[in-house]
Amino acid sequence: MSGCGRSRARAGRDPPLRRRPRPDRAYPDGDAVALPAGPRFAREDAVGVELSRLAGAWVLRAEGSLLSSEDPDLGHALIWTVGAERAFGDGTFLVTFAANARGTPVDPVLLFDRAILPAFLAIWQGTERWGSWRAVLTQGLRHGDGLAKAELSWNATDALALTLGADVPWGSRYGPFGSRPDLKRARAGARFSW
Repeated sequence: MSGCGRSRARAGRDPPLRRRPRPDRAYPDGDAVALPAGPRFAREDAVGVELSRLAGAWVLRAEGSLLSSEDPDLGHALIWTVGAERAFGDGTFLVTFAANARGTPVDPVLLFDRAILPAFLAIWQGTERWGSWRAVLTQGLRHGDGLAKAELSWNATDALALTLGADVPWGSRYGPFGSRPDLKRARAGARFSW
């Protein structure tokens, strides 16, 4: 079964975050040398197109984006994604595969978001009478590392919601998630609305 399709084009500017290596702060770490890196933003222009189509209960999507930067370390990228989304009750399930069709001029780990690519992403979220829940799995395919996130939000009253969540990275220490054990965390919060 198939249904209607749609397409959308967009353009814009985004200040992507990069890491600038700090060799002056290098230190021994087991059998390797750890090289700290600080954040730096670069200017980047982008244009993209998104196509979607209904296929039964699923929404199928494909997107391509051309990113361009004068920054010699950032360079240009051609990011593409394919994915599917399905609603169930008061929730959704989304799966996406994303990749960069162009190489990067520096190690992708220095470029944050591009370091993850190619990657698989799955999000399952829902709203219940008592509140909401969300589970996210990001799996990097270059190094086999990833990040799992889970969150529960309980509506204590109409104005107060209490939230518990956890993030757990795993995998190769050469990947963007496995190299960041500091991403492992638990969190709790309260949101008050009036």
